Amino acid sequence: MKKTYLLPALLAFVPLAACGSEESSDAAVKSPAEITLAEAMESSSDVSGLVAAIREAGLGDIFSAPGGYTIIAPPNAVFAQLTQDGNEAVPPAVLAAMLREHMLPGQLDLASIRKAIAENDGKVSVNTMGSGMIDFTLDGEDVIAAHQDSGLKAKLTGSIVEANNGALLLADAALAAPPKKAE
Repeated sequence: MKKTYLLPALLAFVPLAACGSEESSDAAVKSPAEITLAEAMESSSDVSGLVAAIREAGLGDIFSAPGGYTIIAPPNAVFAQLTQDGNEAVPPAVLAAMLREHMLPGQLDLASIRKAIAENDGKVSVNTMGSGMIDFTLDGEDVIAAHQDSGLKAKLTGSIVEANNGALLLADAALAAPPKKAE
C-alpha cells in the first residue's frame, strides 16, 4: 500500500540549518530571519536564471510575502535550456506552471527531508504548488526528488538560500519541463 503524505505540519516550522559555503556572500550579510526569500534569491548568482523566470512568470511577489516556501532549483545552465523553446522564450503561463512544479508549501531543509524519509519507510511524498507530487527518497546519502507526473528526477545538492519565509534547495536537474511541441 502506497503512503502519500502531505507536508507534516512539523516540517513547515522546522528551523533551517546553516548550509555552509554554498550560501552567497551577499545573503550572508543579513541573517535568514531578516530577509525574505525574494531578497535572498536576488543576492545569489547561483539562481539568477530562476529569479529571471520567476519575474517573467509573474510569481515574484509570492516570495516577498509571509509564509513558508521551498523551491527546488535546477542550476542556471539547466534552467536556461528549459526556459527556451528553440529560439522562442517559453510563454509566461507555461513558465509559471513549470515553476509551480518546483515549489513546495512549507519551509524545508535536507535534514528535515531525510528525517521524514526515515520515519516513512524510505519515501515521503509532497504536493507541489502546482498540480503534481514529488517523492523524496534516499540513494545512499543523497536525497533524490522525483516528480510523479513527469518522471524526472534530481539529486538535491544543498540549501543555498535561506530566509524568514522559505528555502531554496539546489538540485542537479529539473523536475518539470515545458510540454513538447507537436510536430
